[in-house]
This record gives sequence, structure tokens and C-alpha cells, in this order.
Amino acid sequence: ARHEAIPSLSKGLLWRRGDCFVPRSDANRVPSCLGAFVANLLTFPVMENDQPAADAFESMNFESIAQPYLFMAVAAGLCALFMAVTFLQSGFNKLGQYGENKAYFVSQVEQTFLKHFAGIIWPLIVLLELLSGIISLAGVVLVFINGSMDLIGLGCILSALTLICLLFGQRVAKDYAGAASLTGYFIIAVIGVIGYAWGGAF
Repeated sequence: ARHEAIPSLSKGLLWRRGDCFVPRSDANRVPSCLGAFVANLLTFPVMENDQPAADAFESMNFESIAQPYLFMAVAAGLCALFMAVTFLQSGFNKLGQYGENKAYFVSQVEQTFLKHFAGIIWPLIVLLELLSGIISLAGVVLVFINGSMDLIGLGCILSALTLICLLFGQRVAKDYAGAASLTGYFIIAVIGVIGYAWGGAF
């Protein structure tokens, strides 16, 4: 079976046949090396119209394809574990000192329009943090039980949304330093989502 790659600026990074591509019918199109990861986003495989899909898959080097799946799956798991530690510690700390932390939050937003909703926003923040941490941790545990990464993906997505909510509040309160400090956490959450999308089928 023959696989041709559409020419691109990154042509030099690409491998032909099964080493870096799976057929067009597979939306993931997983590359077999990190160097071709970005290149694969710009290049698509082409199959003969009369070429049976079974023949195309028969010619694939599945051992090389499995390696990036595993790499991204491990990356997603580590990101989920990071989110679990971060949000479980933060959430339980807020519960343990609920009144004190709520008072601080109210003082932060008292000069903004959010002060009218502080009574609703605060428990929602605590709930989001706890859910993000619990789901992320459950996702890591579930991988070892049945190999499913669905909760890892959900945990990282929910963690990213929680961070966006926190970012919004800090920007509104003009706590720009605090808002900037969330950037690293958000990047890790997004890497977890990408890792799930690419490695979830491993």
C-alpha cells in the first residue's frame, strides 16, 4: 500500500508509509515522532481511492504509532495529577477556613460589580475547585483500573474552565499579579487536554 504526503514547508520532517501517518479516515493522524508532531498538523495523507482500508492498515507500523500515543497519555496523566493536587489542596483549604477565606474574597471584590454576587460566587468557586481535583484524581486512578482516560480529559477540561473563572475574578478585581500567576496552571491544564485528545485512544 502506498501513502503520499501532500507537499508542505515541513516536508523534510515527514516519513512516508505508516511511520508517521494513519489513513485519512482516522481524524487523529498520529505522528510517530515528536519532530513530526507540528508537521503533521500541516500535512495530510492521501490514499488511493480504490485502496481498501484494511490493506492500508495492514501496511502500518503500529509499534511506532503506539509510542506517541503512550507518550501523550502519560503527559495527560501527569497533568491531571498536577491538577488534582492543586485543586484538592486549594478546595479543602477553603473549606477548612471557610469564613476567613470568604471574608478575604469579599474584600477583594467589594470595589467591583462582583460584590453583588459574592455570596453565590464564593461557594461556586469552592465547588469547582473540589470537582476539578476529585475528577482529575479519579481519572488517574481509573487508568490503572480499566485503562480509560475519559475522566482525565474531563478533569483537565474542568480545571481549565475553573482557572478561567479565577482569572476573570482576579482581572476584574485588578489583581494582575495574581491573574498572571494562573498562566502556568492553565498551560498545564491545556497540555492535559491535548494529551488526552492524542493519547486517549492508546
